Amino acid sequence: MISYVPAYGSSLIVVRNGNEVVIGTDSKRLMETKENLSDARSELVCKIVRADNIFIASAGIAGILPYGRGEIPAEFDLTEIMNKAALIEGSIVDKAVSLSKAIDGSLLRISEWAKKKMPTFFEKMFIGEQLLQVVMAGLENGSPTIIIMTFEPRLSPSGELKIDVESRPCPGIGCPSGSVYILMGRHEAIDRYLPLDPGIWENDPVEVVRKLMEIEVTSESETVGAPIDIVRITKEGSEWVQEKDMCKDHLQSDKIPDYSWPFVSPDKLQSR
Repeated sequence: MISYVPAYGSSLIVVRNGNEVVIGTDSKRLMETKENLSDARSELVCKIVRADNIFIASAGIAGILPYGRGEIPAEFDLTEIMNKAALIEGSIVDKAVSLSKAIDGSLLRISEWAKKKMPTFFEKMFIGEQLLQVVMAGLENGSPTIIIMTFEPRLSPSGELKIDVESRPCPGIGCPSGSVYILMGRHEAIDRYLPLDPGIWENDPVEVVRKLMEIEVTSESETVGAPIDIVRITKEGSEWVQEKDMCKDHLQSDKIPDYSWPFVSPDKLQSR
């Protein structure tokens, strides 16, 4: 079963079978600098982070607001929200519910501000778009488990703004068969490639994720950028298959790092 989730910028792939979960992301985040979307700057960020024994990956347009507009609400602090949710007592489902409620409130405040202050930007970038997609992954009762959450603003007939939240656990309603391949964010190049290699999902999930991410990064470099981060979760535990240096040394911290850098090519990262 393949699930597609659209987003502005970013590319995130999740593979879950009965034995393991593999998540891969790019590292590029775009920030629009003008309401007419004619300019943008990019940052290098950690899109997979760890809090306690939970991994959380995200993609989407949350936080993309033009600079220099004044009165912009406090920045959407997904890092802090994820950290608090992941550290609460309870199952991975309990943590996901806590995370979902906190994100819902923050996105609603940002959406209401954008609707009032920047209606053109709001109509283009908010309505009909999923502002954020989040994957929470970990071991639940010894089984690699993921929960996919999506957040989309919606205007009611009366004009009231709400955030539609969808949550799909796997195992569960998110993957009745126990296996799922999820393409989130930008995946146009991947879509073109998959019909040419119909047996790709039978290969090692890490190699599949790495190959598909490389295809998207190469083809969609304006919105998706290297380096690629990959994490694997099995019944025996979890491991980083590959991660960029700026995200290392924080894996056991009780705080998720909140790093962002002006985007540069991977070969220049060591100088930063």
